[in-house]
Amino acid sequence: MHRLINSFDYYANQIPVIFILAVFVSYALYRWWCQVELIPQPDDVLVKLNAYLLNDDKTSRIKKKTIARYLILSQVLAFRLLSKKVAKRFPTMEVVVQSGLMTDQEFKIYDSLLCSSIQWQAPLHWVVNLLTEKVEIQSTSFKKSDESVTTDIGLRSIMEELGKYKDNLQQTFTYEWIKIPLIYTQVAALVVYTYFFLALIGHQTYTQKYDSYVPLLSILQFIFYVGWLKVAENVSHPFGDEDDDLELNVILDRNASVSVNLIDNLRENLPPLTEDELFDREMVCLPYTRESLKRKQHTPKCHVKVETRKVNPGDMLYTETTLVEEPQQRREKTLFGFGKVKQTLKF
Repeated sequence: MHRLINSFDYYANQIPVIFILAVFVSYALYRWWCQVELIPQPDDVLVKLNAYLLNDDKTSRIKKKTIARYLILSQVLAFRLLSKKVAKRFPTMEVVVQSGLMTDQEFKIYDSLLCSSIQWQAPLHWVVNLLTEKVEIQSTSFKKSDESVTTDIGLRSIMEELGKYKDNLQQTFTYEWIKIPLIYTQVAALVVYTYFFLALIGHQTYTQKYDSYVPLLSILQFIFYVGWLKVAENVSHPFGDEDDDLELNVILDRNASVSVNLIDNLRENLPPLTEDELFDREMVCLPYTRESLKRKQHTPKCHVKVETRKVNPGDMLYTETTLVEEPQQRREKTLFGFGKVKQTLKF
């Protein structure tokens, strides 16, 4: 029995369970965080749209609100294909039309597209068409109103942000299509469960006078290893229907609310330009409350101590550096075929 326990304990220790589990968990968490960062927000597009589309007439306002609606619509169409939660919220395109994000005429154009892979991109192409029409967009140096604005610096800036918006959605689809290889997940699970199968016998104690009825350390080890394995398996599918999956519906509500307020409230309600209380002050110190003053951190300072001392001109030594190639028979060829460089000092 002692030999059997020692054998199982030896083979259990030979399994690199920590290494394999650490690599698997770190890679799964990295993919999960990359997908979180790829969730686009319309803020940058709409801020630049307000900066360059300066007209406040009804046509310009309709154009800006339509662009904001198209940005949210593209997210809804894309997230319906990615997230189960969004698919339950918008189960059919009729629900999308009833929500006000799409008109009946736009739905007919959307439904007529033969390629289903680009249907979610249709609203973004409609945004491009609206921007490239003959509209009034203020440039940094001049204003165009009678011709196309395809070369305008403002349009170029908006198109760059729109391209980032579209690329983020496209890369999110790529992460969803190309999963972590299934064999990788199976190997990680097999390593963990094989380790604990061997540890079930290998961790038995026979040298102690009093045996422990509860193997506390083995139980903790099982909780940690299997827990990390389950964490990696769960974060591999961030757009599922579990409680810990990403709440894309909340993000859609946030983006829709921000889009309306960026177009209307922030553009129309501007504070007057006045001299504030800090205008004439040479030194500005922001106030502290009594509670925050108690927790005030020490002022950061440089911890490197630099000693300075005077040096007489006669104590300074000037040298001249020259590069001399060695003879042909002693030359060592490098990657680029040059000879070895020798450094000599002349005094």
